[in-house]
Amino acid sequence: MVNIEFETANAAVELLVERGVTVTGGSRSGEAPDGLSTIATIDSLTVAEIVDQMNTYSDNTTAELLVKEIGFRRSGEGSTAAGAAAVATILGEL
Repeated sequence: MVNIEFETANAAVELLVERGVTVTGGSRSGEAPDGLSTIATIDSLTVAEIVDQMNTYSDNTTAELLVKEIGFRRSGEGSTAAGAAAVATILGEL
């Protein structure tokens, strides 16, 4: 299994070095200490925009990820089964 956080940190270090930034200490994943400066941010689409794109392009991968996120938010388990159960409960509540 690939550790996405570690791979992302490695990629960030490589990009910084390629641009002449001196990086010491290597890369690792984990919680950042308090008091650090933000060096980059990425704004996400809104959920409505994500759902719109998902429906426009019939994107089942995005649908699956949204279901898992709903499951995680409701039960702490980011699985398809947990998401489907959460969706059924939410629809029942409506």
